[in-house]
Amino acid sequence: MDHVSSSCQHDAMKLKSFVSITKPGIILGNLITVLGSFFLAQHAVFNFGVLILLLVGISFVIASGCVFNNIIDSDIDALMARTADRVLVKGLISERAAFRFGLTLGGMGFLCLLSINLLSFLFGVIGWFFYVVIYSLWAKRQSVYGTFIGSVSGAMPMAVGYSAGSNHIDSGLILLVLISISWQIPHSYVIGLVRSDDYIKANIPLFSVLHHDKKVKRHCVMYIVTFTILCSLLYFQGYTGLFYLIIMMLLCVYWLYLSLKGFYTSNIKSWAKSMFLFSIVIISSFSALIGFNY
Repeated sequence: MDHVSSSCQHDAMKLKSFVSITKPGIILGNLITVLGSFFLAQHAVFNFGVLILLLVGISFVIASGCVFNNIIDSDIDALMARTADRVLVKGLISERAAFRFGLTLGGMGFLCLLSINLLSFLFGVIGWFFYVVIYSLWAKRQSVYGTFIGSVSGAMPMAVGYSAGSNHIDSGLILLVLISISWQIPHSYVIGLVRSDDYIKANIPLFSVLHHDKKVKRHCVMYIVTFTILCSLLYFQGYTGLFYLIIMMLLCVYWLYLSLKGFYTSNIKSWAKSMFLFSIVIISSFSALIGFNY
């Protein structure tokens, strides 16, 4: 009986380890934006089968990208306090097993997206390629513009969601991609400020770590203003209703206010944390509003 119990515990720990390298939090966060963009594109029509394929497909593709990112980053993860306990760093899973797992997830995910339409599949491929190959293998370690390059990958789940619902490229899809990019950059910059010690230790050339705080804050303001304008264009292009416009503009004004407060505070990390938390609130609210399409 003890042997069976021990075996079950070992299997459970192994399963937990494999789940952890898919970064479930990142998957969940992206699914919120995917659902919003899908329902925006669907309008009054709703295809439950496509929705299931979309959720499974994009989840597996993102999970695959995260697994390969874990493999690629295992050396620098060992240097940072935040990531030092990751399973690949501790050797709880072999890199070969993780590689096979990532390939399997990617194959299943891309097959699901291809079953929806070619456009969703292509945007999924672009997102995966930018994240794994361009960002993880090169830009994160070599370029101060890694955040911007990574934001292209981060914008693709919205593109996949919208194209799954519409099966064509239009101004709505383009706006969603630009909105996602303009949101991700200040969101990522403040993460860099909060975790600057880790990034310095791992020698990662993050823009918000290498440049002076005031320059980072100016960039945050610039991208938040851009985000605000792009969000309003969804209404003026006829994709959303007046309720969306009012709520989003109020949220954007407050986010801009928080950003400007950064110029008058000496506690940079406290300010960065408040910016980070509100960035989560605003992208979640945005996704809900475009999903309900009010």
